[in-house]
Amino acid sequence: MPDIDQHRPLTAAEDDAGWRLRLLADAGVLLSNSLEWKSTVAGVARLALGRFADWTIVDHLDDGGRVRRLAVQHADTTLAPVAAEYARYAPDASRPSGVWLALRTGRSQLVARVPAPLLDEAAKNQRPVALARELGHSSFIVAPLTARERIL
Repeated sequence: MPDIDQHRPLTAAEDDAGWRLRLLADAGVLLSNSLEWKSTVAGVARLALGRFADWTIVDHLDDGGRVRRLAVQHADTTLAPVAAEYARYAPDASRPSGVWLALRTGRSQLVARVPAPLLDEAAKNQRPVALARELGHSSFIVAPLTARERIL
């Protein structure tokens, strides 16, 4: 019988693969258990929390070409009112980065460190900038969701 102390620890790649599989499994359960799209969207937003994001946003491109903010979730539940207020602000279509760039190109973006000037210029109204700072906006990933070659 092998000694338990002789088992090697997981490599970083194995640990990463396990993490990804758990995320996919959780997403599969979530997507298969709910037919109500609003609760599904909120659940998808929560999946990233604590795994690779402190807060998440889910936006939707409607049939009229407008972006609708469907969910804003934060890992720190005390910031829920701030997240709810932030959710009322739609992304600015004139910005050269972020949601609208992803929607125009279909490509994901990763900004590891948001420079202060970029955040300051990100909104015509300064209130969303203040809210983003309060929520801890320091980096972001924008990933367009597609189905049947259509951006959702």
